[in-house]
Amino acid sequence: MSLGNNATFVIKIPRKVLIVVSTVEYELGYTFGGIRFSVDDETYVVETDQIGPLDEVVKQYQLTVVTPFLQWQPELLAKLIPGSTLTEDGVTAGKFKLEIGTCTGMSLRDKAVPLILRPVEASDKADDIKLWLAAPTGTREVNFGQEGSREVIEVTWKSFPVTTIGYTTSNNLAVIGDPAVTA
Repeated sequence: MSLGNNATFVIKIPRKVLIVVSTVEYELGYTFGGIRFSVDDETYVVETDQIGPLDEVVKQYQLTVVTPFLQWQPELLAKLIPGSTLTEDGVTAGKFKLEIGTCTGMSLRDKAVPLILRPVEASDKADDIKLWLAAPTGTREVNFGQEGSREVIEVTWKSFPVTTIGYTTSNNLAVIGDPAVTA
């Protein structure tokens, strides 16, 4: 495998955002300004009295995805605010209300779902980035102004490790590429 210059691997295709609920993939809609995927490592330094810093050890990785959604609809907001309650009017179709409470003590991990970033025109999963479990966290801010088509709901998704049998600390956060690939 060569890591040389290869124009076919330049990031140039926009991605769409999907979540998986009960094994069904749901696309969350349009984004504007680019989706950001990051891997952050928490480390500690191993020091010695004789020579000082000797090594740096990884305590854990934290994966985050930032998605700037370009849509304002109650169904999307319900997926972006864990613990909220969406109710559709029983009389008027298409009329909704979204109720948000304090959710004190709610586990975000319990609300986490698989999150997939997939190239828009992809016909397979070869270029997917899939976080096994992710939940929206932090501030979800909506700006209302003169340029409605440029106002986004920026959401940060935090990864959580899968703890089921078959996953280890080397593969329990995410997979880049097709999860069905085997050695």
